[in-house]
Amino acid sequence: MSETHAIVRLVGTDKASAERATFYLNSETRPDFEEEVPAPEKSVFEALEFAPLPVEIRVLNDTTIDAWFENAEVTELESVLIGLDALNLKARYLFFSDDEEYKAYFQVEGKKLVSLYTIEDDDTLDKKLWDLDWDGQALSLIIGISGVTN
Repeated sequence: MSETHAIVRLVGTDKASAERATFYLNSETRPDFEEEVPAPEKSVFEALEFAPLPVEIRVLNDTTIDAWFENAEVTELESVLIGLDALNLKARYLFFSDDEEYKAYFQVEGKKLVSLYTIEDDDTLDKKLWDLDWDGQALSLIIGISGVTN
């Protein structure tokens, strides 16, 4: 199995929705039992109960967080992103890479991941992304040029 790295970017509709998403992704605050979860968020708990946990969560501003994952599969991360649907987030994105040089950017639309960009689609853009080390700044660049609005 190849080593994977991923960034999940969540954009809340307000500070409270971003904080709730962080609450469920953080191993220190994530509830252990369904009984601890408010009824409207039970679907979030169920979707994330056995999901991978990020190795780091970065708060970018009041409404935006990046959660960094290692060795998670795209399907697991898709479940995380779809599972957060009940929190009424404004936008959900995923950057995924493996050590085999596969790198791709996705956005959640409805209940599925939609590709925004995959490595080798554009040599000039690939160079910019390499210069940015394929990190959160690169994700911001892809979101910006894709015409996606937060």
